[in-house]
Amino acid sequence: MAYTPTDELAHFEGARADARSTYQNLLGERDEKLNTARTTHGPGSDRWNRAEEKLRTAEKNHRVIFGRLQRPSDGRQISFWWFVFGALLLAALEAPINKFMLDNILRGSNFDSYVLSLFMTLILLVLAHFAGHQARQIHGQYQETIYFSNIVIACLVVIILAMCVGALTIGRAFYSTAPAGVSGQDIFSHIGRQVSTVGPWTAFVNALYDKSAFFLACLNTAGITAAFLAAFVTNDSDKLYQSALDGVDSTESALSRVRKRYERMVARIARKYGPRLGNVAAAYGTHNAKVVELKRNRGIALSEDDNLDLTTLDRMLVEARNEIGQRTRHGGSRGPAPEDDTQTVSPFPGRRS
Repeated sequence: MAYTPTDELAHFEGARADARSTYQNLLGERDEKLNTARTTHGPGSDRWNRAEEKLRTAEKNHRVIFGRLQRPSDGRQISFWWFVFGALLLAALEAPINKFMLDNILRGSNFDSYVLSLFMTLILLVLAHFAGHQARQIHGQYQETIYFSNIVIACLVVIILAMCVGALTIGRAFYSTAPAGVSGQDIFSHIGRQVSTVGPWTAFVNALYDKSAFFLACLNTAGITAAFLAAFVTNDSDKLYQSALDGVDSTESALSRVRKRYERMVARIARKYGPRLGNVAAAYGTHNAKVVELKRNRGIALSEDDNLDLTTLDRMLVEARNEIGQRTRHGGSRGPAPEDDTQTVSPFPGRRS
């Protein structure tokens, strides 16, 4: 049965209403998931709010210390990956020197020797880095005090490093001249006898006449010195100021991880519902265009529904994305940090770029 003109208009109005209803149902389903994501992982969640509160506290603490010192951080910024690269390079150079000696000590495979050599190298570098950190922060400008504990710790670590380098050098020199099949116990016994007989310094100097031991000592000394200096120049000279800087960085990183997880959830929900909403909106647009055409041809006034842009109903996704963008630009804070009595010159003074 053919449609009459009136039936045709009613048909397209009904099809348009069905498309709108379908669109709103899909939108309600998606918005419910967006709202759940916001309250469980986004700005409405306890985890997000705790991270923001920690960041505001860290920033306030940082501003207080900056207000006293009135200077940016005097520590240089060096990428952590340079330290990793240097450690691996040093381990690669030392491994062939230590391999055969460690084979006898471990009585194991080549892999075991290489792993132990890498482990020893990293331990030396970590200790040297720790010593440099302690040595850098002996005098605290903020509290106008001398941290004698840092002096003691730095000296003890340097002594331990010297003992390790000396023991490795003396042991490597002995292994070069020892008969085949020498055991780890023999190497350790020789180190003890040498130190007790001629003294640690003389035993170390005598061991340097062996080329392998000399090269090993040079590598260890260079690596320890580089790690010590890296820690010395990358940390601020004031202990509390460095702690405040680290606090801001760590809380910003924590909030950034929470934000990125929420952002991924929003994007996943948008991808899931986007194509279906787009198809329904396109169908609605087609039906609405036909309704408008028929009404204009018949001189019927257009209603509010005829001028509706269906995509304007989709507000929650836009709001979620805008909220993420605003919080990203403002460093995660929802509002200004509480005012304090300390003079500052910028919202984030003294931070290293």
